[in-house]
Order: sequence, then structure tokens, then C-alpha cells
Amino acid sequence: MIDVGDLSYLSLYLLGDKPLPEEWLKAADVDGDGDVTIADLARLQQYLSKKITSF
Repeated sequence: MIDVGDLSYLSLYLLGDKPLPEEWLKAADVDGDGDVTIADLARLQQYLSKKITSF
């Protein structure tokens, strides 16, 4: 289940404030480009706000 907590963790990771386990990094790469970036954060936010229904 994806929730706003995931958005918070990803934000903190991207800011360099919180490491993420490898399995979380794989899940956080929602655009599948091999890197976890601000683009993944934006897609996650769109998903949670129901602007998109899948990744």
C-alpha cells in the first residue's frame, strides 16, 4: 500500500536526510529509469492525489 508516508520518506531521501533500503529504492523508481529522482517524487504525488491511476 502506498501512502503519504512514502512521499515523505522519498522527499527526505532526495534531500539527503534519510537513507532508504535497497528494496525501497527499487520501489521508489516509479518511472523505471534506474534512478530515484524528483521525477519519481512527482509521479508518486500525482498517484496519491489521484491525478494518475498507475505507474
